[in-house]
Amino acid sequence: MKILIFASARSGSTELTHALSKLLKLKSSLEPFNPLNIKGLTEEQINAIGNNIPDNTITKVLSMHRTRKWYLSYINKFDKVIYLTRDNTKLATESFYWAMHRKEVENANYPVSSKWHMSYSFNSSKVNISKWIAKHITNSTEEVKSVAYLNNNSYIVYEDLYSNDITEYNKAVDYIGLDLDRIQLRDILHPSKKYRKEFKPKTII
Repeated sequence: MKILIFASARSGSTELTHALSKLLKLKSSLEPFNPLNIKGLTEEQINAIGNNIPDNTITKVLSMHRTRKWYLSYINKFDKVIYLTRDNTKLATESFYWAMHRKEVENANYPVSSKWHMSYSFNSSKVNISKWIAKHITNSTEEVKSVAYLNNNSYIVYEDLYSNDITEYNKAVDYIGLDLDRIQLRDILHPSKKYRKEFKPKTII
């Protein structure tokens, strides 16, 4: 089986990929078309990656890494496509900002490879988020919805998949439509394990 997760930025797609990879015993591929992963490659080489998808794999791509036309062709090569985005673009934008500017926000060193996928909290009211980031998140979100529509599919949202409401969670899993152990999946995607934690201002006693 070949599964694709077509997602917008900061929608919980990496954790979903890891979870499905573990539960279904599939090899995972994360963002093969991320500009950092295809740097220096020709279009012919990139197309070769897109045309040679191994069996028994789950691949996660972000909606803005390739053109819509390119993705529409790529998607047809998969047995199952899961469209994932996020309703709250404000929080997605803040999350994206934090990952890009963590060193500035926390004045700390960190491994570049992990900065997108680790627990954090910060005072978003103290930062000035650029219009570019806000537009990128909005476009990323809308692109998932548009591509899903063009393929006569619906999409799920982060808020349901990681919801405290078990009914909303089950609806999201119903949409995924795979034979999954819902208890194990819930444990991996439990709301308590969200990257972002409540910001608690330091107080002087």
